[in-house]
Amino acid sequence: MPMTRVNFSEAYLRFALYIVVIVLVNVAGLSLNARIDLTENNRYSLTQLSKDTVSGLREPLTVKAFFSKDMPPQYAQTKRYLRDLLQEYASTAERNFNYEFVEVKSEGDSAQRAKQYGIDPVQVRVVSKDELKYTKVYMGLVLVHGDAVAKIPVVSSSGQLEYLLTSRMQKLRNKVSALLGLEEKIEVSLYLSPSLQEVAPHVGIKGLDQLPERVEKAVEELNERNYDKLTYRFREFEPEGKSKTVRKLDLQTLQWPSSAERGIEAGKGSIGLVLRHGEQTKTLDLLSMTRVPMVGTRYQLVDTELANLIGNNLDSLLGIHQKLGYLTGHDTLPLGPQPRRRQQRGTETKAFENMVKQNYSLQQITLDQGVPKGLQTLVIPGPKKEFSDFQLYQLDQALMQGTNLAVFLDSYIQKQSRSGRRGYVQNTTRLDRLLEHYGLKLENAVVMDERCYQQQLSQEQGGGERPIYFAPKIARKNINHDLAFMKNINGLITYKAAPVQANATRISAQDLQAHPLFSSSKRSWLQKGIVRLRPSLLAPPEDPQKMESYPLAYIASGTFSSYFAGKPVPEKSSQEKQANATSRQDSNATKSAKSDLSDKIRGKGAKLDQSEKPGKIVLVGASRMLTDTVLSSRETERSPNAVFVMNLLDALNNRMQMAKLRSQIQTFNPLEETTQLTRNTIKAVNIAGLPLGVLLFGLAVWFVRGRRRKRIREQFGGNG
Repeated sequence: MPMTRVNFSEAYLRFALYIVVIVLVNVAGLSLNARIDLTENNRYSLTQLSKDTVSGLREPLTVKAFFSKDMPPQYAQTKRYLRDLLQEYASTAERNFNYEFVEVKSEGDSAQRAKQYGIDPVQVRVVSKDELKYTKVYMGLVLVHGDAVAKIPVVSSSGQLEYLLTSRMQKLRNKVSALLGLEEKIEVSLYLSPSLQEVAPHVGIKGLDQLPERVEKAVEELNERNYDKLTYRFREFEPEGKSKTVRKLDLQTLQWPSSAERGIEAGKGSIGLVLRHGEQTKTLDLLSMTRVPMVGTRYQLVDTELANLIGNNLDSLLGIHQKLGYLTGHDTLPLGPQPRRRQQRGTETKAFENMVKQNYSLQQITLDQGVPKGLQTLVIPGPKKEFSDFQLYQLDQALMQGTNLAVFLDSYIQKQSRSGRRGYVQNTTRLDRLLEHYGLKLENAVVMDERCYQQQLSQEQGGGERPIYFAPKIARKNINHDLAFMKNINGLITYKAAPVQANATRISAQDLQAHPLFSSSKRSWLQKGIVRLRPSLLAPPEDPQKMESYPLAYIASGTFSSYFAGKPVPEKSSQEKQANATSRQDSNATKSAKSDLSDKIRGKGAKLDQSEKPGKIVLVGASRMLTDTVLSSRETERSPNAVFVMNLLDALNNRMQMAKLRSQIQTFNPLEETTQLTRNTIKAVNIAGLPLGVLLFGLAVWFVRGRRRKRIREQFGGNG
C-alpha cells in the first residue's frame, strides 16, 4: 500500500512538471516570436527586401493601424495577420520601427484621430443569422516617418500587406531624404484669370471664387507633413499677349463668344496649379469637362481633395522614384487622358500608368530629343510609324550605353482604307532590322489558340459562350518559371499576339542568352497574309498536325554588338531637325535630353560598336498587354498580367527583390489541366468506384471473419 502512494505522488509530480514545461515553452515562443512557414513560396515570412528596408531605417517610423473593435469574421483574420506581420517587422528592425493598433469607435476621439490621417470608414457586407446586412468599419493604415505621412486607406485582404507596407516604407524613406536635402522651397502657384470668375456661373463652374483660399489651406496642411518645404503664391493671370507662358506652363485655357442675353463679352481665361522647384515644373489641371446631351459642355472643378492632388504629384517633382522611359512620337500607345476624337478603341493605358507611378517616375521620350544618358529602361509600347535610320541609331546607341529595351510590338495593325473600311495590314516600323540583328524576330502572323478567352453572349445573340481565338489564355505549364521574375505567375492572357523567335546563330555569335517568357498551347495555329479577326468567322484547322505551340515573348541578355558597327552615323533628316517635341508630364526633360543628345552625337568617334555593359532586350508580340483591355480588373495590381508587366520592368531595372515581393501577392493558382479521359476516369471513380470499394472491403472483412470463426471451431472442436 505505501508503494502505491509513492507511485501516485510521482505521477502527480511528473504531470505538474509537464504542465510547467508546456507553459515555459509557450512563454518562450511568445518572447522569441519564432514560427515556421510551411507555405510553398514562404508567403507568410518577410522577404529579404522587407528585412533590409525596415532594418535600414535611420529615423523612427511608426505604423498606426485604425481598425474597428468588432470586425466582421471575414476581416478579423486580416487584422490578426496584420498584427503578426507588424510584430515580425518590429523584431527585424530592433529600433526605429514602432506600430500601434487603434480601436476606432463610430464616435469619439479615435474616430476623429483616424479622420485627421484621412482614414474613413468603409461599407462592408455582413451575413448574420441568415440575414445580409451592411455595416461601416475602419480598416486602414498610416505610416508616419518624420513629418512625412503615407496611408493605405483600406486593408481588405492579407495577400498584399507586406508588399504595400515595404513599398510605402521605401517611398517614405526616399521622400524624407529628398525633402531634407532641398535648399529652396517648392513653390505652389495658382494661375487664375479674373475673366473666368465672370463666365464661371454660366458654364457650371461652382466655387471658383473660393479656390485661392482652398489652395492656400491645402498647402498649409501639406507643410505640416513635408517639413514646411512648400510656399504658396496666387497669380492673377490673363492669357492675352502671354501665349508663350500659357504653352510653356500648359495651362488650361477656355475661350468663349459674346452673349448679349447673359451680358458676357467674348474673351478667354486660363487656370492651372503649377508646382515649381528650380527649373522643374509640373502643371495640374483643375477643371474637368463633361458633355451633357441637350445641354452642351459643362465644366467643373476637380472633385479630388487639393491636398491629395498636390501631394501625389510632389513625388514625381522631387524625383524620389527611379525614372522609366516611355517612347512617344511613333503613334505608340498614349499616356494620360486623350480627346475623344483621337482615341482609338482598346488603346487606353490608364491602368498601366497608375501601376507604374507607384514605383517609377514615367518620363516620356521622343527620339528627336534623344534618349537621356543613364536611363535604365525604355519601354517601346506598340509603335505604328516607321523609324528613320537616325532614330534606329538612337535606340541602338542607347542599348550600347546600358539602357534596356522593353519592346511591345504588333505584327499587324488596324487601318482604315480610302473606302472607309477598317482592316489589318502589316506593321512596318523597321524595328525588325535592329531586333533581328540582336537575335530576336517577330513573325508576320497572329496566333490563334483553342485555349482562349470565352466571350459571354447576350440573349439577343443566342446566349452561351463564344471562343475568341486571338485572345490565348496561357497555361501554367507554358510559362517559363526558371526566370526568377516569372516564378509565381501561373496564368496570363494575351490579345492579337504574334510569334516571337530567337535566332540561335545571331544569339551565339554575340555570346548572348535568350529565354522564352511564355508560349501558346499546343492547340495553336497562325493566321497570315490576309488577316481577319471576326470571331464568328474563325475556326480551328481540320488537320491537328497544323497546330503547335508558339513562343509569344522572349528576353535576350548579354553584351550586344551594334547594328551600326562598321557603318557611318546616319544623318538627321530635315524634318527631324525641325521637330521640337515637348513633354507635358516632364516639361524639364527637353533640356536634359538635348544635353544628353549632344553628349552622344559627336561624330564617328562617339559611336559605340559594343555595349559598354551587359544589357537586356525584351520582345513581346502584343502591345495590348499594356492596355486597360487586358490589365483592368477589380484588383488590377494583383492580376497575373499586371504582376507580369511590373515584374518585367523590375527585372530590367535591377529590382529583382521587389519583383519577388510582388509575386507573393499573386493568388491566381489554377488547377492543372487534364484530358477528357482523365476527367471521366476520376468522375467514374468518385461515383461508382468508392461505393464499390467500400462494398468489396466489407465482403473481404466478412470473409476473413468467417475463416477465423471456422478455424477457432476446428481448433477447439466446438459447434457454436
